[in-house]
Amino acid sequence: PAIRGNNLTNLEESIMNMIRSDQRISKNQIANQLSITRDTVSEYILRLKEKGIIIRTGNTSSGYWEINHEGKLS
Repeated sequence: PAIRGNNLTNLEESIMNMIRSDQRISKNQIANQLSITRDTVSEYILRLKEKGIIIRTGNTSSGYWEINHEGKLS
């Protein structure tokens, strides 16, 4: 996959845009909207977590995603 200036692949960028639009979006919803498997979403979410870009707050069913903007979560 192509790397953009912010060091995100196209798929990572797509996932990030979806999270920006809906912080409570599920991995299944992301997979369905991007026509990829849930396992692929999980892999890319893990990459985003490892890069320190996103974290999951709360539990699986009632939690939400937070995006790290220059060291600050929002």
